Amino acid sequence: MVRAVRLIADSFNVLAAVAVVFLMLNVAGAVLVRTVHALTGGVINLIWAGSIEMAGLALNVIVFAALHRTFVVGAIKVDLFTQSLPHVLQRLIDGAFGLVYAVFAGGMTWQYYHATVTTFERGDATQDLLIPLFYIYAFLTVASAALALVAAVWSMALMAGVVDDRSSGEVA
Repeated sequence: MVRAVRLIADSFNVLAAVAVVFLMLNVAGAVLVRTVHALTGGVINLIWAGSIEMAGLALNVIVFAALHRTFVVGAIKVDLFTQSLPHVLQRLIDGAFGLVYAVFAGGMTWQYYHATVTTFERGDATQDLLIPLFYIYAFLTVASAALALVAAVWSMALMAGVVDDRSSGEVA
């Protein structure tokens, strides 16, 4: 089960990487065509509609797709209070934090699910590209649900001693 969860996290990591590349190309292309437009006094107009909107959507994908990997690899933690505790107790505390994280991700899933249904019923779309908003909220729902699954399974495996440490990612 831990390997399947790692596969989910790695898949979302690839999606985040693709979104980063897309964002960089989109921004670089928009800057380039706006520069050409300005230098030619508007004679050459290659500006495409929705470049700012595409950048915002790519940022959403990057953030929500990267959350899985950051959980598996481990968030920044300060061991000031836990460093002197036994390793087993450290694992239990880290696992308990992960379960709270899973509950939070479950709440996000619930809210995004309702936003998906609402935007589908209303037919809302983005301003420039007219992309139906329910597609965006559906992605956020799936990403949040996968995050809840990753956090719950990884934390239970950590507490059970199946994995040694979130930051190492090693299976015991």
